[in-house]
Amino acid sequence: MKLNMGCGEDIREGYINVDVIKNRGVDTVCDISQKLPFKDNSCGEIIAQDILEHLTREQLSKTLAEISRILKVGGQLFVRIPNID
Repeated sequence: MKLNMGCGEDIREGYINVDVIKNRGVDTVCDISQKLPFKDNSCGEIIAQDILEHLTREQLSKTLAEISRILKVGGQLFVRIPNID
């Protein structure tokens, strides 16, 4: 399983597109700062582009723990955040 978290309008074929708002192409609606609706060790790849900077420090810690929980051993996490400067 591959997740595209916080996809917005960046819908990717071959991924489960996840966002907090149900838009066209969004497969799973959830708040990434809460418990994620995926099983332990179930994801081989997770994309998290331009979303983590929107979380508080506490939310970020919980979200990264959830990502770690669902990511398979040897799985890949791709993160992109803007330059906050």
